[in-house]
Amino acid sequence: MKITIGIIDDVWSVLLGFKTYLNNTELYTVSITASNGQDFIDQINKGSSVPSLMLIDTQMPLMNGSEIVHWIRKNYPETYMVGLSTSGKPNDRLIMLEAGCCGCINKNESPSIFIKGINEVRTLHFIKDQGDDYANLMLRKSFHNPNFTHEEYTFIQDACSSKKNDELAVSLCISVPTLERKLTALYSKCEVKNRAGLILKSKEMGWAI
Repeated sequence: MKITIGIIDDVWSVLLGFKTYLNNTELYTVSITASNGQDFIDQINKGSSVPSLMLIDTQMPLMNGSEIVHWIRKNYPETYMVGLSTSGKPNDRLIMLEAGCCGCINKNESPSIFIKGINEVRTLHFIKDQGDDYANLMLRKSFHNPNFTHEEYTFIQDACSSKKNDELAVSLCISVPTLERKLTALYSKCEVKNRAGLILKSKEMGWAI
């Protein structure tokens, strides 16, 4: 079964181009299109289904990209979102990431780069080339697990490093027993048995890079 994608963009030629391209792939199908955020909400309120992944333009009338990203994040937190930015407005990318997107793609990128980004969101839950931005944002807000605190997200990033426990304790300025207590609590919360399991699950779930 193909993965459903929604596109929100007020430029019809761009929207049609993305829709045609994705519908011709083996993995994806575009299930909903909208000209702005409010148009998308209206369609959802009338019974349309929210797709697994959304491509969202940054600048649109009535309800722009960051506003609809906030709305989707609040009402449909399991949906992944990718911002569609332009090279002439570099701040758009950061705005969309901070709103809740797991990556941004320049509208002028080649088809191969475009589909590569979409594939990475499908498998990794973020765009790999933009991993540093995504990791930094995860430290400020909960993207995929609202039960994690800011401190826990920060600790996950540290725990997923290649440092041994004693080296990690020194870098965090805590004792090894304290480190092990923190790790044990996190193992329980993440439903894993050890640090290797934590690292594997964190990378699979997109909690760490």
